[in-house]
Amino acid sequence: DEVLSARVADINTQHACGELRKLGIVPRKAVILPDELGAIARTVSEMAPLYTAVITMGGIGPTHDDVTMRGVAEGLGVRMSHSVAMEHFMHRLKKEVIDDGDKRGVSDLRCSTQRMCLMPEGTELLMEEGKEYPLLRCKNVYMLPGVPQFMRQQLTHLGRVLGCHAPFVTHRVGYSVDETTIAEALAGIAEEFVKTSVGCYPYYEDYPERGARTIVVIEGMSQQDVDECCAALLGRTPKTSVLFSEPGGNLPTSPSMRQGLRSASA
Repeated sequence: DEVLSARVADINTQHACGELRKLGIVPRKAVILPDELGAIARTVSEMAPLYTAVITMGGIGPTHDDVTMRGVAEGLGVRMSHSVAMEHFMHRLKKEVIDDGDKRGVSDLRCSTQRMCLMPEGTELLMEEGKEYPLLRCKNVYMLPGVPQFMRQQLTHLGRVLGCHAPFVTHRVGYSVDETTIAEALAGIAEEFVKTSVGCYPYYEDYPERGARTIVVIEGMSQQDVDECCAALLGRTPKTSVLFSEPGGNLPTSPSMRQGLRSASA
């Protein structure tokens, strides 16, 4: 709810997509949902049969609005059950908290323990050395925490579980002209070079990257595919309009966009 109500900026999705792509894993769809059981269940039911992995972020804590695990259970058609493995883990964690001088009462910790031990039947706790909390997996659904620093730890573990592939190769070309000037050439390139993806990103008000009004990003699984696509692009677009051609796929953030991000994060 906090993302849809604009109380916090969604930095998790951007980070997760970037990190997964570094591992050669292709994110195919991202959905922002409210803390509603039915919405989560419907989305899991729709996505789980279609994708190798479904990743949820947030909603796995002990409070009333943490309904992700119930939604996952309903979406996968399994019941919620008490996890003995999670209970043992939480008891160890609880003891560490009390020994560390936590001011909460034991009864408070016991209640949170019981709530967090209810999870979709068949959920596995995938532990990794050095990590404070297990990665939760039920069938092909991986349930990650929503707190950014904890989510990032789990995402690294998830990448290893899914199996790393060769990272994507990217190249970008900046143009001094607007996208309409090169649109026809881009369409031909995209149709011809099917092993690469070609993205076009226009800038209209301010030009933060060396004056580029358009940046084209080419992405593929091999250097050769990307190089051949890039050579064709440069050969079919006006040479005098090319400001730069270099490895990488990052896009600049304009001053107005940066201001908007600061406002969303405040």
